[in-house]
Amino acid sequence: MAIGGGSPSDKERSRTRKLFFRAHEQLMRGAINARAIAGRAHAAGVRGVQRMQKAQPPLCFRIMYKMYHKYGMKHVVLIGFFVLYTALGGLAFWLLERGHQGGMKDEWKERIAANRTDHVENLMLELFNNTHYMLYANEYRSERAKQLLLRTFAEYESKLGVKWSDQKMEWDYLNSVLFAGTLCTTIGYGHMYPMTDAGKILTMVYAIFGIPLMLLVLQDFGKLLTIFMKFPWFQTKRLARRILRCCTKQSLKEMKEIEDQERRDLDIFDLPLIVGVSLVVLWVWVCTFVLSYWDTHWSLLEAFYFFFISLSTIGLGDLVPHPPRLLLIMFFFILVGLSLVSMVVNLLQGRSK
Repeated sequence: MAIGGGSPSDKERSRTRKLFFRAHEQLMRGAINARAIAGRAHAAGVRGVQRMQKAQPPLCFRIMYKMYHKYGMKHVVLIGFFVLYTALGGLAFWLLERGHQGGMKDEWKERIAANRTDHVENLMLELFNNTHYMLYANEYRSERAKQLLLRTFAEYESKLGVKWSDQKMEWDYLNSVLFAGTLCTTIGYGHMYPMTDAGKILTMVYAIFGIPLMLLVLQDFGKLLTIFMKFPWFQTKRLARRILRCCTKQSLKEMKEIEDQERRDLDIFDLPLIVGVSLVVLWVWVCTFVLSYWDTHWSLLEAFYFFFISLSTIGLGDLVPHPPRLLLIMFFFILVGLSLVSMVVNLLQGRSK
């Protein structure tokens, strides 16, 4: 038996305890170091985010942002995209329909010329060298008479306005652009329509995307008109208030307080519905006078009827300006009128809320 020393089992337990405490201390130091590393990484990430937030974008991006949101560039972009969409649509329709139209037109002319020649020859057989009419002519005179009759019939057909198709406008590029625009506005005059299967398929696909785009343009136009009319309407109310001062008995101080409040609330567009409808009617009359001045074939009633049918998007197509390209010029007037109608609809919706 050993004297003054511990047993082997006690020494092993003591060594095991020391190893355990040493491992525990190492784990705690590792956890503290890991926590410190995570904290430093988090702080570095926060500093990076703050630097990114403080950093300004390039100058060109800032200029584009201001132009788009503060200087009305978004309106220009939307209108420009609509113009591009209409121009490309017109090009597509023109490329699809012009070849088919040209072939049908040439075939119709050949058929009309053949029928005219057959009719003249039968008429010549009845008139000349016939004992019933007692008219005789040699071969030279018969040929001259035949050419005279052919020219006469051709001139007569031209005066009758006989056309190869019931379409009132032919497929050139400008008319194709007009057709694409009327598809987007859902007016659909019926002056032109596709005759090929590819053109009919393109019409459906084009309208699916063009009609929502047109609604966005009209809504944007309506908002612009609302913004432009706020200050004139405010000045109109000021003038009317001063003219009617003798009836309302309002003092200048009271009117100034009311106007100061209205100036602060200028974002609220309180245009009466009857005034909005009157603006639409006034615009229709302006367009009526302009169109009747440009197209002397139309009376004031016909021009007013045409614009009413257009702004109501009925588009009967019974009237076509002379020349038809005038309709392409008047399309801008129609878009402004549709925007006014959109503004009136917005006013009506605001009153109904």
